[in-house]
Amino acid sequence: MEKIIKIIFCLIISNNIFGQNSVFELNLNDKSKLKNELSKSIGENWNLLEYTIGDINNDKKEDIIVIGNSSIDKELNRKIYLFINQNGNKFKILATNNNIIECAECGGAGVGEPYQQTIIKKKYFSFEILYGSCEKTKVTITFKYDIKRNWWFLHKSVNQDYNNCVNNENTNAEIKITTTENNKSEYGKLRFENYK
Repeated sequence: MEKIIKIIFCLIISNNIFGQNSVFELNLNDKSKLKNELSKSIGENWNLLEYTIGDINNDKKEDIIVIGNSSIDKELNRKIYLFINQNGNKFKILATNNNIIECAECGGAGVGEPYQQTIIKKKYFSFEILYGSCEKTKVTITFKYDIKRNWWFLHKSVNQDYNNCVNNENTNAEIKITTTENNKSEYGKLRFENYK
């Protein structure tokens, strides 16, 4: 219990220190320097897992979506940061979310690492997550920038379930995919940072 309280306290402090008021100078042209700069920008309790560059608010400027790993506890969910280009090399973290991508070992047997990739297309961005060994579930969660509301809202959440192993139920190694949409009532309403 004491460990959990310490972790929560550290996360609150890092959120306050590296919160939405900080402006970071990031150089998009030098990839090794950018990686270092992003590592410092996400806070001392987080390690950089990956970053993806693209325009996520339809302003013709390159933004950055960063995925961070907790350096305190390997079982904590990943933290996603939206670094929005203010002007040139100046970026601000406008939103974060700790509920979309689970820990490095949370994908289950066979997959282990659930996080697959981040995709940015115009004012949309998606996270692809994979769970399971033979019985797999690929989850794609997409957010869309709403120009009028000046924010990102859930656009679509889709599960694709399939079995990719040859066994008694799947003797021909035929992959049948079952697609299910989640949280449809929240499409266009649920803000990025509130997604759970």
